[in-house]
Amino acid sequence: MGSLPDHANKARYVRALVLREKGDLAGSVAALRELLAKAPEYEPSYGALAEILSRSGRMDESRDLYLKALSLIEKALPPALATLEGGVPMTYSTYSEMRDLVERLTREKEIVLHGLGDLASPAP
Repeated sequence: MGSLPDHANKARYVRALVLREKGDLAGSVAALRELLAKAPEYEPSYGALAEILSRSGRMDESRDLYLKALSLIEKALPPALATLEGGVPMTYSTYSEMRDLVERLTREKEIVLHGLGDLASPAP
C-alpha cells in the first residue's frame, strides 16, 4: 500500500483533531487509526492518539504510541538538520520547507516527551 500524499495526511490529521475538539473522541480515535494504517510514518498522529488514550486511562497503549512517535521523530530530525545546516545551496523555498520541518519535529518531540513525562507522574 502506498503512502498518502503529505497534504492528504495533514487533512486527515486536522479532521481527527476537529473531531476531538468537538468531543467525538471515538471518531477522532478511529480517524487517527485510519490515518496510521494509511501513513504509518506520519508521526503527529501517534502523539495525538496517545494523548486521547492517556485521558481514557489506556496508559500502556499511550506509552507505546508516544515511543513510536519519538522513534519516528528521532529518525527524521538528524537528516533534516543536516540538510538545513549542510551548506548545500538550495532555493529559499526548499530552505523554508526544511526549516519548518525541523521546527515542527522539534516541537513534536517536546510534546511527546512531555506526554511521556505525564504518564510517569502520578495523577493529582
